[in-house]
Amino acid sequence: MIDPIAFQIGPLAVRWYALCIVSGLVLAVYLASKEAPKKKILSDDILDFILIAFPLSIIGARLYYVIFRFDYYSQHLGEIFAIWNGGLAIYGGLITGAIVLYIFADRKLINTWDFLDIAAPSVMIAQSLGRWGNFFNQEAYGAVVENLDYLPGFIKNQMYIDGSYRQPTFLYESIWNLIGFALIVIFRRRLKSVRRGHITAFYLIWYGFGRMIIEGMRTDSLMFFGLRVSQWLSALLIGLGIYIIFYQNRKKAPFYNVKRRIKMLEVAYIIVAIALVVFLVYLIITLQKVGRVIDETEKTVKTLTSDVDVTLHQTNELLTKVNVLLMISTLKWQRLIPLFTAVADLSVSVSDLNDQARVFE
Repeated sequence: MIDPIAFQIGPLAVRWYALCIVSGLVLAVYLASKEAPKKKILSDDILDFILIAFPLSIIGARLYYVIFRFDYYSQHLGEIFAIWNGGLAIYGGLITGAIVLYIFADRKLINTWDFLDIAAPSVMIAQSLGRWGNFFNQEAYGAVVENLDYLPGFIKNQMYIDGSYRQPTFLYESIWNLIGFALIVIFRRRLKSVRRGHITAFYLIWYGFGRMIIEGMRTDSLMFFGLRVSQWLSALLIGLGIYIIFYQNRKKAPFYNVKRRIKMLEVAYIIVAIALVVFLVYLIITLQKVGRVIDETEKTVKTLTSDVDVTLHQTNELLTKVNVLLMISTLKWQRLIPLFTAVADLSVSVSDLNDQARVFE
């Protein structure tokens, strides 16, 4: 299992979940800022909008999640604010963001459809990257499967939850959103028939359809009166997207862009998005390898330490035995000293007797 904490700065623990969300946000802001001037929207307006919408969307996503899990959070009030453990419902964030966008556009005298069309692909790529936060937290997964041999080892290992392999539904949605982002970037440049609002409609239909299917695979869905909330909302998004297309066509809304050729900058966007995903995967694999090396090093050090402790213990026992032998030898030597003294005295006595014998002779 991969540690959900990427690194620590003193007492502050920075989690992979947060890094994934922030990475998606940064990329989304960059892409929207590059597209905004083409619709006569200032890049500063995008930044101002994000500064307001992002924190409110986080609150909306958490509030949405808590409401549909209130049976749990009513008994654990202290966990309501623990968003670092996951539990951000994307639909709550989207609803909040859409409301903030409408009010912001109205105040700034920006056409709402233009703003939505700019935001849609940015939101989609942000969702694609953000889903990897669920991967690190081991959430947003599906039913038990026999194996995941078709996936890279680091995903397979992370999807081993509660003693079984689980469907990586986070991965399905991440890939689905990445494909949707690429299609939007291509459509808005190549298709002459794309009208104002069509990009938003495509996002609603594409994301809604994918989420409806993938949500049916998940085992941690938010429920309301026995029904999967996200599937009902997905169906609503699809219907809304279809309505927007017909409505904008009937109104003869302006075309999004009359240019038929896709610009190299748009290709660069797609490459950057794919590169970020690849880099994230590579980073995970590298960190996993580093973690294994650290674990093996710690085991080796523990083994060596244990061996050294055993050797020191044996050496101490040997020295103790040597000391005992020396003490015994000393005692025995002390016992032999009187004997040696007696032998010496006896030798002196014999020598004296010999001398006396010679005298008598």
